[in-house]
Amino acid sequence: LSGKNLLTLVNSILDFSKIEEGEMEFHPQNVNLESLFHEILTLVENQANEKSIKISLIGISSEDVIFADKQLVKQAFINILSNAVKFTPNDGEISIQHTINTSKHSFDICDSGIGIAQEDISELFTPFKQGQSAKQTLVKGTGLGLAITHTIITKLHNGTITVTSEVNKGTCFHISL
Repeated sequence: LSGKNLLTLVNSILDFSKIEEGEMEFHPQNVNLESLFHEILTLVENQANEKSIKISLIGISSEDVIFADKQLVKQAFINILSNAVKFTPNDGEISIQHTINTSKHSFDICDSGIGIAQEDISELFTPFKQGQSAKQTLVKGTGLGLAITHTIITKLHNGTITVTSEVNKGTCFHISL
C-alpha cells in the first residue's frame, strides 16, 4: 500500500511538472462518453464498493461523443471521483450527470460527502493545498489532483470548472467542455 501511495505521489508531481513547463502532450480526438465513463468507473468502483457508495451515471448515451484528449479528461474525472469517494462517508451517493447545451458538454459530479468550507473553495485548485475538511478527516493526498484537473479542463480543453459545496451536505463539481 505504501508503495502504491509513493507511486501516486511521484506520478502527480511529474504530471504537475509537465503541465507547469508546458510539456504535457495534448492529443484531442472524438471520444465516446459511454465508453470513457465505463473505463473511469471501473477504476474507482473498488474504492466506492469498500464504502458501500452508490455511483449513478445520468444522461450519457452510447451516441454521445466529445472532442477531447481521452487520457487527460479521464485523469481529470478520476481525480474528482476519487476525491468524492474519499470524502463521502459509508453508504453515501455520488452522481454524474451529463447534459449537452449548444455543443458544450456539461458534467455535474455531486457527492453526499463532508463538503468543503466556503473559505477553502477558493484554494481548491491551488497546488499542494488541502482544505480544513481534508486535514480534519486525515485523508492523505498531495494537493495536486485538483490543480492538475483544473489545468486539464481550463487550459488544455478551454473549458470551465466550478465548485459548489455545503459542509456536511456534499460537494458538486460543475464542468463544461
